[in-house]
Amino acid sequence: MGRRQTCAILALTCCGCTHGVLDPYAYAPKTPSSIYQQPLDITDVTAFSEDNPLSLAEILDIALRNNPATKLTWAKARAAAAYYGRSQSPNFPVLSGNFTYERSKITYPPEFGTPRFVQYLSDWGPELALTYTLLDFGQTRAATEAARQALLYADFTHNRQIQTTLQRVTSDYYNYLSQRELLKSQEADLCTAETTFTAVEHELNAGVKDKSDKLQAQTQLLQTKIQLVNQRQTVINAKARLLTDMGVNANQSIHIELLPAVPPIDEMLKSADQLLTIALRKRADLIAAEARLRSHEAAVDAAWRRFWPTITYNLTAFQELSNPGGNLNVNYTSTIALNIPIFSGLSTLNNLKEERAKKVGAEAELRQTQLNVIQDVVTSHASVKSAFDALQFADSLLETSEKQYEVILHRYKAGVATILELVTAQSTLADARASQVSSSNQWLNSLVALSYAAGTLEPPKRKDYQ
Repeated sequence: MGRRQTCAILALTCCGCTHGVLDPYAYAPKTPSSIYQQPLDITDVTAFSEDNPLSLAEILDIALRNNPATKLTWAKARAAAAYYGRSQSPNFPVLSGNFTYERSKITYPPEFGTPRFVQYLSDWGPELALTYTLLDFGQTRAATEAARQALLYADFTHNRQIQTTLQRVTSDYYNYLSQRELLKSQEADLCTAETTFTAVEHELNAGVKDKSDKLQAQTQLLQTKIQLVNQRQTVINAKARLLTDMGVNANQSIHIELLPAVPPIDEMLKSADQLLTIALRKRADLIAAEARLRSHEAAVDAAWRRFWPTITYNLTAFQELSNPGGNLNVNYTSTIALNIPIFSGLSTLNNLKEERAKKVGAEAELRQTQLNVIQDVVTSHASVKSAFDALQFADSLLETSEKQYEVILHRYKAGVATILELVTAQSTLADARASQVSSSNQWLNSLVALSYAAGTLEPPKRKDYQ
């Protein structure tokens, strides 16, 4: 657990008894786009400048401002903060006041010849009632602790949702740029196919090749054009997915910077065991699962203490004015009561059973989260190394394929290579270009996945857009 998280938990423990009631939102994320304990201002951004292409940091900032998923977990965290404040209310006395006015009519029947007598009475006055729980044998303390841990669960769940949004939008960003690069590579494939077709047509006109060569080259050219058309649609789909995950309309006009060069990140240089140590300390979903278990443990304690008696104090003071009668002065009633639960239709017992079952479920969830963290770190760490090696091979393959195509093209023009060799070299070059783009995309996404698995993804520094 990082220093910020540790300080946050200490703050909840030390001063939450009073501050949590007065300002429970102080213990929740300030905005839908902020990490817990990192307050930031929120501005809805849906307008983009055509002159300044957006960087990845700016795209992530816009996504955090607009993505509905972070707003949902933010709202849940604020609700949990309010519940935490409400759970501390029994530590304070309950004070209520009222003012009553009573008008009555009393008719006395005639007796021994006296006439019937009618009397009108009026009573009014203010009343003040105070109720305070003197001792509940730890019920309130246990319930408050359960609410505090539930609040931490909501807070760190929000943190993980922010990291999930960062990971998803970053992946969409790299995928969109990669699809654009793939479109460029297929445009290069089209140029290559046209070069092949031109060479074949020249040889056919010279009378050294037959028409079958032209048909094969033409087939490859048409297939390349079809792939190019399909790739243009794929680019549109990738852009729409990116904008949707950013929380803006898919028809929004947007300009993005070119794919940046990504240097090796620190996580890549660490071993899997080192990354696992970091993840077990920083993964927000794991911290949230631990907090949820502690919340259910405290809830079991609170449910058990409901079998115990409570001692309450009640004070009621009232001033009564009467007509007739005048001022009857201020009177009061003071009561100390011992409340002993005897039978509640087995609701208290069944509530205890329910909380114990929830605790078992929270233990299982925590264990499952731990296993998932270990799996994510191990697989992501291996994926980064595999993606890096694949990228190196893809670069070499592209360089070799370009040279091979040039050699086969010259040999074909010299009449020592067949159309099959030329078309094969052309297809190999197209595959190498696509493989290079795919490997680059896989490499970039593996870095993001590793940082996400280690729990080190953080929101970018915010920027205001005009």
